[in-house]
Amino acid sequence: MGPLGKVLLSLVIVFAWAAPVALTKLFADTLDLFPYLACLLIGLGLGALVCVLLWPLVRAGLTQIRRMHGLGLALATAIAFAPTWSIGIGLGLNRMFDRSSAVSHECQVIAWKVPPKGRAYCVVSSWRGNKIEKLDDAPISTLGPGAPPPDSWRAVIPSAGPYPFKCTPGKSLIVTTRTGLFRWPWVVAVERKP
Repeated sequence: MGPLGKVLLSLVIVFAWAAPVALTKLFADTLDLFPYLACLLIGLGLGALVCVLLWPLVRAGLTQIRRMHGLGLALATAIAFAPTWSIGIGLGLNRMFDRSSAVSHECQVIAWKVPPKGRAYCVVSSWRGNKIEKLDDAPISTLGPGAPPPDSWRAVIPSAGPYPFKCTPGKSLIVTTRTGLFRWPWVVAVERKP
């Protein structure tokens, strides 16, 4: 394999490693970080289990270089990929097989935060007994009914204005959530209270 092939293979491997977490954050995000940690620990456990199960084969094959290369690759794959793929699978299953009914909660917008790194979020009063809730910018970035025409409001892009239309401090929002298959709640929709 030439140098370009090695670079492309490396890019494909990095993409395959990071894609489950990125897709999960975009399409199966939860309200809390605990589900990410739980899935990560399960993935680490699965990777370690595969390593323990394959280790006797590695020890037996130390004299056979070709066989050792394949087993070493399997060990490295199990250790590296199991945690990220378990996050994608666990949170994807949480949303995909969720049979709970949607519940609407009224909350008050406290602030719109734009951190130097990461995604912007809306800070709202909690409906779950917490002090606050942080709503990712994804569910609040679309215009709902009653919104002004796009040319009369500051865009959702943080650099274009202080906050999107739905996340005006002091206003009320209706946040619709579902419980999730594993009891990891996720946001279905965010609407501005009429």
